[in-house]
Amino acid sequence: MESMSVGPESEPELELDEGGDLENLESDVRQMAKKISEFRQTLPDHLRNTLDSALSSHRPVLPTINSGSDPLPSSSSLTLPETQGPGALGTEEQDFKEKVIQLKARMSKNAANLPKVVKRVRECIDGINKLDSLDGTIHPAFRRRRIN
Repeated sequence: MESMSVGPESEPELELDEGGDLENLESDVRQMAKKISEFRQTLPDHLRNTLDSALSSHRPVLPTINSGSDPLPSSSSLTLPETQGPGALGTEEQDFKEKVIQLKARMSKNAANLPKVVKRVRECIDGINKLDSLDGTIHPAFRRRRIN
């Protein structure tokens, strides 16, 4: 009958078991915190590498333009190479190559116009700064309404 009675002797054993469980839980929490910190450190690099590899696998291989010191490529470097027969290249491939050539020509024209755009942006910024320094009154119709 003594083995079935619950007395003061059995309570310390329960506390020790709870202490052991508590230590196990604390060690599990420490391990999880360590894993989380490792994931936080390595996950951005892993995602960046995965994204780079996925994008590079979908990126088409473009032929290079043989351009010298000229910012605009010459029309001879943008022409399609002569094929040996009229049906040597498929029409899809030919269309794709023509689109690539047109795209590169547009990009080079845009790059050539970039200094003009930068100059205009600087002029606009100077004009805005000049208007800010005038301290003139602004008509209420041109003021923004503030929402509080």
